[in-house]
Amino acid sequence: MKSQRPIGYLIIGQGLAGSILAWLLEQHGQDVAIVDKGHENSASRIAAGIVNPVAGQRLAKHPQTEICLTKARAFYAGLGNFFKQTFYFERPMIRLFASEKERTIWTERKSDPAYFPFLGESFSENRGWPAPANRTGGFHQKGCGYLDTWRFLDAIRRHFKARSRLFEQEFSWKEISPNRAHIVWNGCRIEHIISCEGFRAGGNPYFSRLPFQFSKGEILTLESADNLPEAIINHGKWLLPLNSRVFKCGATYEWHSLDARPSDPARELLCTTARELLIRDADFRVLAQHAGIRPGSLDKNPFAGIHPAFPRLGIFNGFGSRGVLTIPYYAEQFVRHLVYGTALPREIELGRCLKNDAAG
Repeated sequence: MKSQRPIGYLIIGQGLAGSILAWLLEQHGQDVAIVDKGHENSASRIAAGIVNPVAGQRLAKHPQTEICLTKARAFYAGLGNFFKQTFYFERPMIRLFASEKERTIWTERKSDPAYFPFLGESFSENRGWPAPANRTGGFHQKGCGYLDTWRFLDAIRRHFKARSRLFEQEFSWKEISPNRAHIVWNGCRIEHIISCEGFRAGGNPYFSRLPFQFSKGEILTLESADNLPEAIINHGKWLLPLNSRVFKCGATYEWHSLDARPSDPARELLCTTARELLIRDADFRVLAQHAGIRPGSLDKNPFAGIHPAFPRLGIFNGFGSRGVLTIPYYAEQFVRHLVYGTALPREIELGRCLKNDAAG
């Protein structure tokens, strides 16, 4: 795509963060374009898109869970209405205890009013979901669901492409000079560039010093010989039924080998997981295996803001595995910051990480 029209915001990357930010900026009257080559192994595309308000071994909820969940549901429903598609699916979750300690934590959380909307009743061993992994029982979890990330991202992509606001090419930071009155790139005058590059931000010369924590994750798509439940089954790793027979199983975490190539060890581990989480003796076959790199951060909070030394450069990144839940809320906050000058939430602002120097 070639364009001589000035661009208010050029978004680098069309994963979940870039797509949602670009959409909201456009809704606030801004002239937006996206640069994205279309990598099929991007973390956003291969992600299962699960929303789990209470996660981890300590059953901890994100501090902004309630508002994030409300915003996410409304946002995905609104876009579903606009595109006449369903992107987000509410699903119950069956959570199996990993140990008696986890059951004790559940008991404590269950008495906390902040957790009332999310924690359902418990069940004993071999009840609730009689799979091999059910050795100490579990509980029903509420407020869960999943986003069909592939369909969602394709809809956003078609929207911007139809408006001639999509550059389907690689972007190089060597091609710009951000310290001038305005930026010229690809024949276009750019007012602001926002990095939504996922793990590729590690090579961004302006933001590479941010304390990212990248991790490789792999997911299998499988077909079961037996009918599946509607619920997501969670035991650290998870099963996500897509229909009565097809489901996803994930996910692995790898912090040292950061490539996007599927591996045999991960395939074996996830097949073992599927056998543990399915009803005993259930048979299945592998349909696909995908790998991607999650862009997380060391303090588990994302990054949003304008570079302290280069006011035409910004970033919106680092959402890790909770992006489907948290991006709509934080994208709205960032858009209001960019367009109206409102303050960003403290937990995401760059001041906690970047000093006023010439490099990221």
